[in-house]
Amino acid sequence: MSVIKNYEEVIERLKPHLVDYLEDQDVNPRKNFSCLHPDHSDSGPSTSIMPDKLRAKCFGCGELIDIFDACHYIEDRPQNGPNFIMDNVMYLAEKFGIEVELKELTEDEKYRLESYNAYKHAALYIAGNPSPAALTEMTNRGWDPSGCRDRLIGSVESFDAYKAHMKELGYTVSFLQGIDLMQPNLFSENNLIFTVSDEYGRPVGFGARSLTWTKGSKSPKYINTSAKSPIYEKSKRLYNIHSAKREGGSLYI
Repeated sequence: MSVIKNYEEVIERLKPHLVDYLEDQDVNPRKNFSCLHPDHSDSGPSTSIMPDKLRAKCFGCGELIDIFDACHYIEDRPQNGPNFIMDNVMYLAEKFGIEVELKELTEDEKYRLESYNAYKHAALYIAGNPSPAALTEMTNRGWDPSGCRDRLIGSVESFDAYKAHMKELGYTVSFLQGIDLMQPNLFSENNLIFTVSDEYGRPVGFGARSLTWTKGSKSPKYINTSAKSPIYEKSKRLYNIHSAKREGGSLYI
């Protein structure tokens, strides 16, 4: 199996072509359009391009999509798995004239790539399925739930619902356990969950604030992705750095 040697560069150069791709597929992104998710029967167009032009959001079901998700929903191309590179990314790169450098993928690289895909799908589920407790916490903090969804902050309906969703996407429980995406105490409806992304905006981990914690409680107040994850690298991650990079100008930390 081949992989794109300059993968991060190609991904970043393709993301801004979301509008171009939608237009090529006879979807008018200049105004609200119907949700692309097949499970959402969108009677009134409720999806629009976000200000950064890198994603679109359905205000009906909360679905966030990028160009690769749109390609999956519209043309049924892989959203994850070993064929994602060749049948989705390579296809889009050729369509928009993005130069790619190929190399053979090692087993470790395949595992790492699939881990990135799994974390992305976990983050999107968390953003779109905040529990009542999480919504209450957002309100108490004065946070707009829509803004939280855009920043991939949310929760899960329940651990079982989250687990079922990930299995429906084709991930095995053993794989998810191996990359630390099966923590019941992290993926809980009683947590407010924050997505940690790398410098390219790819979800690589999660941090959660327990909403049932009280002073003196034996249970932890904060729960995080562990070192089992092959992509988390906690000491190298600065929360929200990918957003700060887009602002331009000087950045003081």
